[in-house]
Amino acid sequence: MLKRYVPICSPLKSKRQCDTGTKHFDVEKVAAAIEADAGEALPDLRQVLVEAKAGLGRVTTPERIIVRHAREKSGFTQSAFAERIATPVAALRAR
Repeated sequence: MLKRYVPICSPLKSKRQCDTGTKHFDVEKVAAAIEADAGEALPDLRQVLVEAKAGLGRVTTPERIIVRHAREKSGFTQSAFAERIATPVAALRAR
């Protein structure tokens, strides 16, 4: 069974304080813990952790998930949905 995610950073801390906490972790220890929870080897996990540690990659926030779900449920294209909510289409595109 997967362990419950516990955030490293408190909402009361500034973004800078949060960012510094996530950059200093042992990739091998974290990968071993995740694989132990999953019960299997995860081939690309270490590469993903290295990229996360370097600050690379895409961050998906709950807000982005909600907006994506609403757009998909509505059946609108990104362009039509952006127009409907008066937002630039670039704001809806995956980064």
